[in-house]
Amino acid sequence: RYEPQRVPLPKKVKQIKGGWGNGIALMEDGTVWTWGRNSGGRGLGLDSLWLTPGEIQGLKGIQRIMSGPSPGPTFAIDSAGTLYGWGSNNTGRLGDGTRETRLTPVTIDLKSVVDVQRGSNHTIALTADGSVWTWGDRTRFGVLGIDSLESSLVPVRVPGLPPVKAIYAGAIANIVIDIYGDWWGWGLNHGPTGGLVIGQPRDTITTPRRIPNPCNVLHLGADQNNSQHSRATTANTSYGGVYLSTEGGECTSIRIIDISGRTLFNGTGSNQIRFVPLPPGVYFVFAGTTRQKVLVLP
Repeated sequence: RYEPQRVPLPKKVKQIKGGWGNGIALMEDGTVWTWGRNSGGRGLGLDSLWLTPGEIQGLKGIQRIMSGPSPGPTFAIDSAGTLYGWGSNNTGRLGDGTRETRLTPVTIDLKSVVDVQRGSNHTIALTADGSVWTWGDRTRFGVLGIDSLESSLVPVRVPGLPPVKAIYAGAIANIVIDIYGDWWGWGLNHGPTGGLVIGQPRDTITTPRRIPNPCNVLHLGADQNNSQHSRATTANTSYGGVYLSTEGGECTSIRIIDISGRTLFNGTGSNQIRFVPLPPGVYFVFAGTTRQKVLVLP
């Protein structure tokens, strides 16, 4: 299709994600619907190709879904914080103790989950008490954050962190923000200057380290296909608002406008991380010479 087509979903949509050749939608009633191909168990939750949306059975009261543009599992979190997963699992990113592909949802043994994200070969989750959990295979870059290069096919708690309020998974690195506004990272310090801004470029960081608040980062995301570090992207999805880093001389001004051009926030550098709450919608965020387009979801 070269023009937008209406997806025939029978209910109002709360959240929508694109997978590896499939789409997945969370409805306002807490059910999850999906469509597309299921080659290699790539997250349909069904056992065949579906050209029109079908409901994934066994999922009720879902509050958030997570998928991605590369092959891997899909996750869903219900109102009680129960974590469900299904799809491709050859690197152990599903977290059910196996490397088996799951065509239908299974429950992951982790309670009170509020967020989950996946990297190239690992998954990171945040629980309601502010603890961070990771799991996955091929962990030669220390992405599990447990002071080891060993794999884990079930969730393990990342030690040495204060209570955390936000997590971001890069392909082979992670960044989290604690409740005090400090930033922590671990994994491969990729890039000529070090994507995590810790130690020396190409260092492997196997435990969380506090990192400087990077100037001009508006909302962290991960390009799993091309990026090997966590970075700001030009088209982000955020929940409830936008995180702004305003540390450093280059961030002399920050401005947020909506699609009508109305200014909703106008501030200057103040050497801190701040969260700007915003109603759902599309916004443009300007910091110094950079511009980010952010989709804010409820």
